[in-house]
Amino acid sequence: MAFRCLDDEGGRVYRVDLPNLKTTYQSGRRFGLRGILRYDSSRRLFLTDFLASYEPVPGAVAYVGYGSLLERRGWDGTGWLPGEGDYVTTRRGLFVKVSYAKRF
Repeated sequence: MAFRCLDDEGGRVYRVDLPNLKTTYQSGRRFGLRGILRYDSSRRLFLTDFLASYEPVPGAVAYVGYGSLLERRGWDGTGWLPGEGDYVTTRRGLFVKVSYAKRF
């Protein structure tokens, strides 16, 4: 997906590309995996998300997820330079969720 902004004369002011890859794998009824990778060309960053789910019995589900943000940054000896250098993991997140539905 690409976004473009044009000025009054029709010239391009900026362009932002946002490619998004998503894959899902379902192994039977009980186990599933999902992965998402997104790139933002304006800020030069990657967003990754992974999710695993397990449903041992109907109504009981366990989820485990992980996400990270990779930004392009360089170190000049005194501070970080955004948009230059290598990709560095700047944020990470991990979550676990377990739910159970009690039926009467």
